[in-house]
Amino acid sequence: MVEAAAARAIRLLDLVPYLVSHSGISVTSLAKEFGVGKEDMLKDLNLLFMCGLPGYTPLELIDISFDDEVVVVRDPQNLNAPRNLTESESIALRIALAALLETTPRTSPNYVKIVELTNKISSAFANQVPQGAIEFTADREKATIEAIERALNENLDIEIEYVNRAKDEITRRVVTPRYVSLGSHRSSLSGYCHSARAERSFVLSNIAAIKLVQRTQIENVISVNAEDALTVEISVTDADANFVSSNRDLLTEIGKNRYQLEVFQDEWIVRSIMSEPVGLQLVKPTTVREEVKKRAEDALHLYGR
Repeated sequence: MVEAAAARAIRLLDLVPYLVSHSGISVTSLAKEFGVGKEDMLKDLNLLFMCGLPGYTPLELIDISFDDEVVVVRDPQNLNAPRNLTESESIALRIALAALLETTPRTSPNYVKIVELTNKISSAFANQVPQGAIEFTADREKATIEAIERALNENLDIEIEYVNRAKDEITRRVVTPRYVSLGSHRSSLSGYCHSARAERSFVLSNIAAIKLVQRTQIENVISVNAEDALTVEISVTDADANFVSSNRDLLTEIGKNRYQLEVFQDEWIVRSIMSEPVGLQLVKPTTVREEVKKRAEDALHLYGR
């Protein structure tokens, strides 16, 4: 198989410099170090007899012996230095290390080793890929919660890039966090938004990026009255509709397949209804219902209907 041949070739390239630095190692130990069986290692050692520099006479071939389980390389033929990584190999390795670092507890002794190896590889290829350019997050929401918890514990603010799906925009905000509400379907952050100068709630899954910043003095709070909220009533034909499952913690059931919720952005509920025209219907208020109707008619008009 091609993959097996490629893997074997790579192992052979690594085998010679390893033998030079571990002269006298046993075949059994060598096989264990490279993760192969003893028979496969013996095949590799026999193959090394046929390797060397161009000319391929006995003078140019690698001089190796492994009598009585002891392996010795007498003449490595300039192959005693470890092979260099290509740029693509270093990137792949750094991505793998980033994934490994994400899933390794900081208390683990391997955590420091992974960091040291990552720094060593990144410094060797710093011109091509900067050290901070590769990031892996196994669970972004978990990482967001951890950053918020640290901000709460250290009296810091957070700067977030927040995706406003109602307006199709990403805004950068500085927030003084208050608390995190963990829901079964949606988790959110409550805090003081310095841009709005008011208390706001942010859906954690909509936070695209987060970093800790120094605490900013809170200005006069612009209060949000309950009268500013719009009470919306919806009818659901599909109990498993995406809107229902994503916003179940915000919904109040008022009848069979009927729900109410408080909305502060008309645009958000209009888009939500239009995204699920079959399973979701807006019942009240009439003004928003008419807006949904108008948007639907405009969309059909674009298709010549």
